[in-house]
Amino acid sequence: MSHTLPDDLVQQDARPARALQRRCARCLALVTLAVVGCQHAMHVTTARIDQPDGFPAALTELEESADEPVPPTLLDTLARASWIANPEWKAEAAQHSDWTFGAGPIMPRRWTFATLATLPGRDETSSEAARVLVSQLRRVAAQNDTAGWNAAIALTYWNPREGAAFASELEATMLRAEAAPPIKDVTPTKPADSETKPSSESSATDPAKAKIAVPIVKKVPVAMPLRCAAAEAWCLALASQPGDVELLLAPAGRAAADESLSPPVRAELFRCLAHWIEPAAIPGLSESMIEVEQPDGSTVPAPIDLRRAAIDACLIHAWVRRGDVATRPAANSSPQARDSKPSSDAVRPEWSDATWPAMVHRARLDSSPSVRQTYGRWLAVSDCPDAFSRLKHQLQDAEIHVREDACISLGMLRSRAAFEELQTCSKRSDERLREAAARGLTSFGPAALAPLSRDTTSRVRLVVAEGLAAHATVESAVLLKPLLADVDPMVQVRAARATRTWPDLTAIPVLVQGLRVGALKTRDVCWRELSRRIDIPADFPIDGSDAERNDAVSRLIATHRLPTGFTEVAASPRDGGATDDLAREQEILRILKVLHTQPSDSPDALQARRLALEWTGRDLALIERRLAEHATPISPEFEADVLAALSPAYAGLVELDSRDIFHRRKGAQAIAQAGASATLSPFFVRRLCERMIREQDQSVWRSVMAAVQQDGTPDAARLAELAANHPWPDVRVLGCDYALRHGHASFASWLLPMFHDANRSVQYAAVRASGACHNPLVLDGTPAQNGVAAQPGLRALMTHPDARLRHAAVEAMARLGDEQGMNELARLGYSDSPEIREQAARAMGESGQTRFVEPLIRMGWTESHGPARKAALAALEELVPPENRPPQLGGVTSEDGKIRTWSAWQQRNGAAR
Repeated sequence: MSHTLPDDLVQQDARPARALQRRCARCLALVTLAVVGCQHAMHVTTARIDQPDGFPAALTELEESADEPVPPTLLDTLARASWIANPEWKAEAAQHSDWTFGAGPIMPRRWTFATLATLPGRDETSSEAARVLVSQLRRVAAQNDTAGWNAAIALTYWNPREGAAFASELEATMLRAEAAPPIKDVTPTKPADSETKPSSESSATDPAKAKIAVPIVKKVPVAMPLRCAAAEAWCLALASQPGDVELLLAPAGRAAADESLSPPVRAELFRCLAHWIEPAAIPGLSESMIEVEQPDGSTVPAPIDLRRAAIDACLIHAWVRRGDVATRPAANSSPQARDSKPSSDAVRPEWSDATWPAMVHRARLDSSPSVRQTYGRWLAVSDCPDAFSRLKHQLQDAEIHVREDACISLGMLRSRAAFEELQTCSKRSDERLREAAARGLTSFGPAALAPLSRDTTSRVRLVVAEGLAAHATVESAVLLKPLLADVDPMVQVRAARATRTWPDLTAIPVLVQGLRVGALKTRDVCWRELSRRIDIPADFPIDGSDAERNDAVSRLIATHRLPTGFTEVAASPRDGGATDDLAREQEILRILKVLHTQPSDSPDALQARRLALEWTGRDLALIERRLAEHATPISPEFEADVLAALSPAYAGLVELDSRDIFHRRKGAQAIAQAGASATLSPFFVRRLCERMIREQDQSVWRSVMAAVQQDGTPDAARLAELAANHPWPDVRVLGCDYALRHGHASFASWLLPMFHDANRSVQYAAVRASGACHNPLVLDGTPAQNGVAAQPGLRALMTHPDARLRHAAVEAMARLGDEQGMNELARLGYSDSPEIREQAARAMGESGQTRFVEPLIRMGWTESHGPARKAALAALEELVPPENRPPQLGGVTSEDGKIRTWSAWQQRNGAAR
């Protein structure tokens, strides 16, 4: 297929002629049918498909008016090339799309022309305004200018079959790299001899030599969003016609393979074609996933636009193949059931390597996080046989967004292995990873979310409340109960709103509970939701006292005979699991009470001890919670006989009481192993702190600190503070290392005195940790007051005789955003010592301060020490997000080339500012 554009003037003459030719053909058809007696002749030009995508169906059945004037305001609106990427577009929508153009939802548009939404008749049906709008757009679409191109795209978006008449014009718009400006911008040239003789005199003396002024047409680039929208509309117009869709889309396939076409336009064609064509069969798509060989033999990745579009196309086609998600196993089924073979009536296409590009798995190594993220989602949607192992590997990705999305994709697998992996992620110290794990576990039902409903981070509890909304079960209602009284008001509101789609039997007890215990905003949400379901008084005292609200709730329950609370709901025959759990909890509480109130040799205590020995590891979390809530004293015998049998961590805790140093070290190692596999419970860590107050062995301390090194809980922080105040310097360093990892502002109070510790290693560790605590108190310290000596801060260490400590103080001040510290760190980048320059560059990257971008680029130009130069380039990548880096950076391999690319990028940004 030739992509040579016809001359603009020829097209300008040809398009009105083609429009007139089409109109004459329709009139001739009407006359012909009338002559032969056709009773439906007047319906021939009006037959159109249904249109569910915003453009009213009745508009397509309106007859075209031959004399509708086009108002200047419409022409002005269409002349503004303001196509923008549709922020609501998602590849997931493809699973619900119907490709028959009329039988169901059509492809979601990736581009939108927002200004058209204000046109009269845009959202009306069978109205005069709508008829006029369609007629005017058809007339404007015959023009060969920006207004005409926009009108053709808009008509095609609203009705793909309407755009079939403009398919060639849409293709030309997609290929048009530049176009002539409006006629008012055209300036005529002067005659060649105008400088020596007036034109009038020249014409009079020698008419044959008179120069005719020819306008200079300076073409301007066509906006890339306009070309991309035209590409999408072109594919829609081609595919909407009757016939074999692969043959119809062949011209678009040939265009997608044309390497001379702009990458964004080719990228748009990849995504559009993927709705109908297997990605492996789309021309040029497979090549976009591999490196491009250069004339010198080196290779560079394909343009990022093409790489993103290639993996997007795979995901789009996977959603199309997947079809309706209703055919998948129920979300609240057991993991064992999800591991079983799908039922015979489930529409699940078999996996075939031939469907996907041969190099699709190279996307896992792509330098762009967005490509790796989309690749992970494709693994889950396409039912790739290796999806679990590859997604598990993505959990170690350097980019947090890729790790988070991998958790969600694991949840979409709905397998036992994915469930166990998400459970492991949900116990990590990284709050964002736990939040993502909660989103993934939502697919496994309320029981999977239950442990996270008590998470210490409100963001995780928010996700739990949101996930429970998808499961209208009694178990979900029981889990929402504590969330309605959460310390975070946003969690309360989210829990109340989770019942919007629930049936009354399950939702009303939750809402009633919210009226009793929720904050004012939560009570207001519950009142509004209850008002939709029952007749609730408008003067209900949502802002009244607890007593007033309880009285009003009691009257409401009596009037409408509502369920009295969660106990009644839990006893519903619809779900016996919640009843069993509640009964189990009551039994455990009764046994604990007997064990700690009755004499150890009493018959009741002996019977309770026998029952307690039958507990299993799944009861441990409930036991710990009850012991913590009721402040029940724990006897050494109970801890050694019962708790140690339930958990290796408690067995190690018992060993810490031994006088034998080898037993204590063995117990500490057991605790370290338990902490490496899961976050230790707050109750356990509090018990651990009681032991470690008197512990002097450094090996035991190292094992214990290793157990909580990943945990950011308040109890783990308390253990770190104990370590920071230990007599042994090595143990104090362990406390500082914990503060460096977790960086809480409260750590500053005990880090500050350690700046002047008697041990230099402790000083250095404390100074480094202070840069991560986000507390400006450490900059200048505290003055002397009330008999307490002054405690100098980091600024006092800038003149310390120890260069290592002095540089550490400067780096910490820079991380805290201190102006003096940042200036000094930038100065260290020009030190005479190559090692200091390398360390300074590395510290600039770790600081997170974007003001170091320019000094690092200058440093790269002048740096001759190889490691220092590499450190500067690595620091630039740390400070500048991938989406803001120079687009050409991915294709450059040499350090000199990268420095030049960064410098050009900096100059462009400086000029833009």
